[in-house]
Amino acid sequence: MLETLYSTGIRASELIGIDREDIDRQDRLIRIRGKGRKERIVPVGEKALEAIDAYVHRNRPHQRTVRSSPVHQENA
Repeated sequence: MLETLYSTGIRASELIGIDREDIDRQDRLIRIRGKGRKERIVPVGEKALEAIDAYVHRNRPHQRTVRSSPVHQENA
C-alpha cells in the first residue's frame, strides 16, 4: 500500500476508500474520493498496480482479481 501512496500522492484516508471498481488497469488510473465527497482521477504506476494485486492475493483471497473498469468514462 505504501507503493500506491507513493505512486499516486493520495492520502492514506483516500487509499482505504478505494474499491475494486475504482481501478482502471488498462489506462492505469484510479478514482479517488477525497474530502467533501469530491472525486478525482489520478494516474497510478505499474509497480503500484502490482503491489495492489499482491495485497489482494495475500490479504483478500476471496477477491483474487482486481478488475479493470473505465473510471474516466463515468465522469465524462
